[in-house]
Amino acid sequence: YVLGIKRHLGLPDKMHVLDRWAGARPNHRQEYHVEEVAALIIKDLITRAEEELDKRITRLVATYPPMFAADRREGMRRAFKKAFEMLGRELKDEDLVMELDEATSGTFNYIYGTMMEQFRRFNVTSEKNHLLAFDFGGGTTDIALVTAEIKRVEGGRIAINTHLRGLTGEADFGGDNVTL
Repeated sequence: YVLGIKRHLGLPDKMHVLDRWAGARPNHRQEYHVEEVAALIIKDLITRAEEELDKRITRLVATYPPMFAADRREGMRRAFKKAFEMLGRELKDEDLVMELDEATSGTFNYIYGTMMEQFRRFNVTSEKNHLLAFDFGGGTTDIALVTAEIKRVEGGRIAINTHLRGLTGEADFGGDNVTL
């Protein structure tokens, strides 16, 4: 069981992992850098997704906590690349998209899903919503306030405009704290 691994990405932290060979084999490795542990988890998720989709995954879109500094996001990037190395593949920089934080991406999921569906279903020409996304994750708590406006424009096309009004979070408080 690994607790709050994402919190340690980008930091020089190491973790001790006990397994069935702990103390039984001389020089058995039990200390891992957090990015290696994260890569093992990511590798497993990729493997499961490929089995479910019956396709090889070659590109990834990943989100991150909004309060993660650049070095923490870079730690996530290294973990994704290491996971692909473990699978015997290379993940190129252009094949890993990390452009949105977790809370804002949640609002986009709502805008391009629920809001668009309702907009198409009803004979509405314009709709504007103020969305507050609250992401209570395992290691972080994040909040985004986004204004979204959908309009029918010339030629029957639909235009979507979004404006990020606010973004904040707590990088070291989440569900793991509640569990503890």
